[in-house]
Amino acid sequence: MERRHVLLLFLLALALRLAYLFEVRDSLYFSTLVLDAEEYAFLATAFAKGDWTAGAQNTYVHGPLYPLLLALFELCGAGHTAVRVFQALLGSGSCVLVYWAAGAVFPRPVPLLAGLLAAGYWLLVFYSGELLTATLTVFLELLLVVVLLRQSHRPSLGQAAGAGLLLGLLAATHNTALLLAPVVLWGVWRGSRSHPRPRRLLLACGLALTAVLSLFALRNFLAQGTPLPFQGAWSFYLGNNAQANGTPYARQGLDWQRLETLPYQAGMAASPADKGRYYLGAALGFIRDNPGAYLELLYRKFRLFWHAFEVPVSEDLAYYQTHSRLHNFLVLDFGVLAPLALVGLMWGWCRRWEYALLAGLVLTHLAAGLLFTVCARYRLPALPLLLIFAAEGLRQCIACLRAWEPRRSGALLLCLAAAFVLVHTGVNPSELDPVRSAWLQGHVYMRNGEYSRAEQAFLQALEASGEDADILNSLGAARERLGREGEAETAYLRALAIAPDFARPRLNLGRLYLKQGRLAVAEIALESALESDPRPATQYEGRYHLGVVYRHTGREAEARTAFAAAQGLRRSAGLP
Repeated sequence: MERRHVLLLFLLALALRLAYLFEVRDSLYFSTLVLDAEEYAFLATAFAKGDWTAGAQNTYVHGPLYPLLLALFELCGAGHTAVRVFQALLGSGSCVLVYWAAGAVFPRPVPLLAGLLAAGYWLLVFYSGELLTATLTVFLELLLVVVLLRQSHRPSLGQAAGAGLLLGLLAATHNTALLLAPVVLWGVWRGSRSHPRPRRLLLACGLALTAVLSLFALRNFLAQGTPLPFQGAWSFYLGNNAQANGTPYARQGLDWQRLETLPYQAGMAASPADKGRYYLGAALGFIRDNPGAYLELLYRKFRLFWHAFEVPVSEDLAYYQTHSRLHNFLVLDFGVLAPLALVGLMWGWCRRWEYALLAGLVLTHLAAGLLFTVCARYRLPALPLLLIFAAEGLRQCIACLRAWEPRRSGALLLCLAAAFVLVHTGVNPSELDPVRSAWLQGHVYMRNGEYSRAEQAFLQALEASGEDADILNSLGAARERLGREGEAETAYLRALAIAPDFARPRLNLGRLYLKQGRLAVAEIALESALESDPRPATQYEGRYHLGVVYRHTGREAEARTAFAAAQGLRRSAGLP
């Protein structure tokens, strides 16, 4: 019976994931990668060429394992579609692992129910089609859970070392997975109590974890000059500063510029190690100096973690929710899952260590959200565990209704109602960057040369947000490419009226004025951009175009100096 369940679960999950890939094969983002997916693809190409230190200063990837996986596909001549099919297989395997993990803790029919919920959970299906770490992270974590649970039946050095290896690979996928280490080490120790020498198993786990982490720490030291990647400190600051709202709120535009220029403003050289020290110190300073605001922020993150709304960050969830028919069919979402999971966590409490292991992993993911930020992708590794507890919560509800013991049934229903209120209140989704979807779509249209559609997307975003410097700058870029230079200039100037320190519209104005032969105002715009933004990419672009201005005005010596500075910046910063 178990083999039949496993096979049916795997085939159902695979069929749904392949159907989804077939459905979205012509979608806007399928061939045009954006944000994190684009960075992963860039690193993969560099790794495939043997450049192991690529992107250390210019990308925000938290671990090299997923780009290495993409590089392996690239070396084999397989494209991104093959990667997505592979991820569909991984995601289907994760559903089987959910079934096995649930079976080690809860009675029937919880394992089969949890597996079915995982097979048809929309977000797990969605991320199997995205070139992001999510599907790999979930698979590795569930494999780790199954190894830990099976350790109690047949503890061995190999299983303990395997747990350490898997935790190391998880940390090499996303660094925050290291927060799982105390729970994993406790799980190895607790599951090895029947072994004559449990300390050896704990040592084997620690040594395997250290060996894996040493390899990636060495790569990071060669790439960034520090064993700990600065991206972790960046994420910590993003979640703990005066402007933080509990999410990865910074859009890749004005917000990104203001955040990235902070180390320069503090007088630091802004190497990766410098940036890491600055962001860590600034975040800790905020916590120390603003305890009241920090506690409010922690409470907001707690509510975000349990809230029904899925906060997008590197993907356009709204686009696929609108364009996917499968999404309308797979109705289970976090608003239904979380209340049942909370009931399963509280009502299904037992003293078995296996239960404590699953609950401890869920609480660790909650702690990661409180320490850093909360969004759909960062919450995703907790989802399979919550699905197991949701299946148990559903079993408890059905059992109570069948037996109908008034006091027990009433208490359970009260618990479920309280969980439902927690999940559906306390957060206003309209405050969480409602223009991100239209803004991203506009940029994809820009990259694909569909400038009229890009303009419409930016106008839609502008209508939703009001005056927004990022959107106005993007609107100006679309109109400039449509040949409406006067309207483009107006949009750039409107962006600068809102955010005078925004370098990108100044660069765009400088290029536009240069193209029009208005050299004096082009020079002013470009010099202002250089003053506003000390980052190498801006400095390179601004100095290069200044060199063109100088050449057109007959200042050859200044032109040569500007071009030489631009070339030096390009080489030192590793710009393409």
